[in-house]
Amino acid sequence: MQHEYSNDSSQQTIEICQEQIESCTVTAPISGVITAMNVEVGDTYMGENSALFSVADNENFVVSANVDEYDISSISEGMEAAVIVEVLGEDELPATVSFVSPTVTTSSMGSSTYAIEIALDDVNTDLRIGMTAQASIVLEAAYDVLTVPYDCVETDEDGNSLVYVDQDGERTAVSVEVGMQGDYYVEVSGDGLDENTFVYYNTPLVNSEATDSGDDSGAAVTFTGGGGGGMPGGGGPGGGF
Repeated sequence: MQHEYSNDSSQQTIEICQEQIESCTVTAPISGVITAMNVEVGDTYMGENSALFSVADNENFVVSANVDEYDISSISEGMEAAVIVEVLGEDELPATVSFVSPTVTTSSMGSSTYAIEIALDDVNTDLRIGMTAQASIVLEAAYDVLTVPYDCVETDEDGNSLVYVDQDGERTAVSVEVGMQGDYYVEVSGDGLDENTFVYYNTPLVNSEATDSGDDSGAAVTFTGGGGGGMPGGGGPGGGF
């Protein structure tokens, strides 16, 4: 019996030692790189409230931003976004709104802001933590539609929208339905309109890409949009907030 008790005690001691060894192995909840190390070999861990290391995810980047209280109600998780990191060029990086704070972040002089986070959709090895970025959020989008500059759309005496198109060299009015509007372009639809239709500006302009219409009342341009793509709502590339 003494021998059995001795064996049991030894087994318990071994198990306790194994648990201590396992608890000495530090694991991080995410993959990434260590950005700060607060301990050295031989130091004693002082408890759960003491940070041993700081680890940053260097693949799944998130843009942190603040939104004014007048705009925050228009933004929600899952919205499409676009991010431009100036040091990397003007290319837009696809992203998605991943967090919208339910509480105010800062408040001063009667104006409050709320924190949001925008997660990049793709891995970009050229990005670094702390880089400055510009983000735009798509509030509304329309795809496979025809768009023209604002200056091409007029309103008749009855309040109906119309554009002037080129038909066999003649400047002809066509009634249109106006849809989504951005900062520069407006969505239009009407009978006989397609991406190859030439439309007139309301005022003359100088444009190397414009087509000579033979009419001094305005230069002619073709529709944009048409076969694909979208017209962002909210202003700016990819919308805005």
